[in-house]
Parts: sequence; structure tokens; C-alpha cells
Amino acid sequence: MATLNFTAKQTHQLPIRNRPSKYAKSPIRPRFEVSEGIRPAEVMYPWKYLPVGFQDTDTEDWVVIPKGRIVSAISMADYLLYGSAASSGSIDTINASGTIPITTSQTTSTVLTANIDSNYFGYDEQVAGLLVPCNGGNDVAYEYDANDVTAGTFRTGNVAAASGDTASVSGNLPLGVAYSDIYQDIRGLYLNYTQWDKWQILCDWYIEIPFVRVDGTTFTTDPSGYKELREAYTYMTLKQNDLFVAGMPVMADQYGNYVMEQASSSTITPSGLLNGANYFGGTSIHTIGRLWVADSRFPKDMLEVVDTYPGSTMPGTDTGGLPSYLFNLAHQYAVSAGKNHRISDIINYVKDGQFGVARIQLSL
Repeated sequence: MATLNFTAKQTHQLPIRNRPSKYAKSPIRPRFEVSEGIRPAEVMYPWKYLPVGFQDTDTEDWVVIPKGRIVSAISMADYLLYGSAASSGSIDTINASGTIPITTSQTTSTVLTANIDSNYFGYDEQVAGLLVPCNGGNDVAYEYDANDVTAGTFRTGNVAAASGDTASVSGNLPLGVAYSDIYQDIRGLYLNYTQWDKWQILCDWYIEIPFVRVDGTTFTTDPSGYKELREAYTYMTLKQNDLFVAGMPVMADQYGNYVMEQASSSTITPSGLLNGANYFGGTSIHTIGRLWVADSRFPKDMLEVVDTYPGSTMPGTDTGGLPSYLFNLAHQYAVSAGKNHRISDIINYVKDGQFGVARIQLSL
């Protein structure tokens, strides 16, 4: 009987016969279409070190990117271009090395970490980027406060945030908007609880958000100057002399909220928008869409006579007939600015055009 001989090593010298040409087939062509562009088929985590905004009442978890906020992403490209220091804050990126903090040891009080590319609580291969608010191309230093201490937010360097600490993100470009509140990445924080995981973004839709008009009269302070306002609400800021006419391009401010893209001007009128050098209607790499409507004609549909429970902020008598998101923003801004903030005051502010609803066609 023949004996197997594993030392001759002749197999690699033997040829493989090609298939007969009559059986030849064209090679399979590569995939090209991935998904529709309304909600691209990409999933991302929020950046681990984002400061918290507000706490969800039901779950007691913390939101880091409010619904409607314009977002950008830190991706593998940042690592390829800039190495581990993908921004002035040396943020952790999607890459093949490094660690991220996940929780604090209950026995030694040290920070426990996970390998970015190889651990369960790292970033699996389906995740292509980390979401951060779009900043209009301007470097932003995010400041942590007492809420971050309560929430156990981490900062770069694997150290739990203390009030007054900061983490920086370099200027970025818009990718889309958050179509729901995005919660803090707490994977691995608890042994028995992981409620929030991957997220997607919206790129093409007709949306509406409240606007605040800072016109130098009743309200003069940029709403982003009130930390409690920008952390909880998504809104559009219309500054004095902004040309907020239909069709004008919109972009993100430094916190991912909405502003008109063109420079403010006290001399250019709508009739001069297309007059040679006075053309302000062009788009840029920062454009997220165009303003269609700025509406302050409220209340509507007799909503002001619908009885709603006092303090519920449900649309009706408790909001003066305003949509809840518009009333809540206007009320909080009036409180922060030290202005009268009764229901009747809020209604008058809206009717005067200080607040209203902006409708925007996204085109990202």
C-alpha cells in the first residue's frame, strides 16, 4: 500500500488545469449603489468626549446632540490624514490602535479602557465615524460643567471630566442633521445596562425649526451665549441685517445650530441680491440647505382655545396656541435674557417677529 510522504513537497510543483474556454463567464461587477441619500446607510457613534446637554426624564440618560442639530463626523480619514492627533484636542478616532475609556473600576477607582478596534466596547468594523456637532469650520473648545461630573463624562486622556475642563474639536464640515436626540455613548459604563448604541443622520428633507431674531431691540444677545439654551434646543439665529429671504443658503454656527450663510449687510436689499457683485445667493462647502419660509403668523388653527393642563407645555392654552418647541425656546430665551416671560409676552414676541418657525430644504 502506498505510504503518504509529507517530506517530498512535490504538490506545489504540479499545475492546475484551466477551465475550458466555453465555460468562461464575465467576472462579477462590484457593488456601486449603497442606499438612498435621504438617510445614508452609515452608522456612527457619538464622540465619546462630548459634554452632556440635558437629561432625559424617563431614562435619566444624557443627550449630547439634540434633535435637529447639524452634525459632522470624525472618521478613519482623520486618522489617515493627521495620525492620532486628529484635532487640536488629540481626539480618539476610528483606527486600528489606541483605547477609549468606558467606566471606572468599582474596586480600584481607576479608569477602565477598551481597545478601539478589537474590544466589544470599542468601535466595530461597521462604524465609520464619530458624530460631533458641525462648527461651521471654526475650532471649538467644549467646556464641561457640573452636569458632566454627574453624568460621569470622560475627556481625552482617560480622565473623568471635572467642571471647567475642556476638549477641543477642529473646524469641520456638515454631513447631515440629527433626526432624533443622540444620547451619550455609555457602552461599558454598567454591567447590566446599554440602552444606546449606533445612530444615523438625515441629509435630504424639508424641516422646520424655531428661529430667534437678534435685531438689536428687544433681544440683543446671541442665544448661543446662553449655555442652557444651546445645550437643550436646536434653533436658527437671525442677526440684525441678515437677509433671511426665501432661497438664501443656510449653514451651521459653531455649535451646530442654524444661521444664514451670507454676511450681514445693512445696504443690500432683496431687490439687489442678483445685481452683479451684490449676489449673496451662492452656496459654499458649508451650505446645508436653503431657507424657504420664516413664519411668525401664530397662533394657527384656533389652537389657542384648546384647553391644556397648566405647566404641561402641551400645545393649546398652556402655550398660547404656539407649537411646544417654539413656545419652550422663546420662554427659555426670555428668561435667560431677563425679559418678561408670561404666556401673553411670548405671544407678543412671536407676533412681533422676534421668534417664529424657519422651514429649510436640506441638501447635503
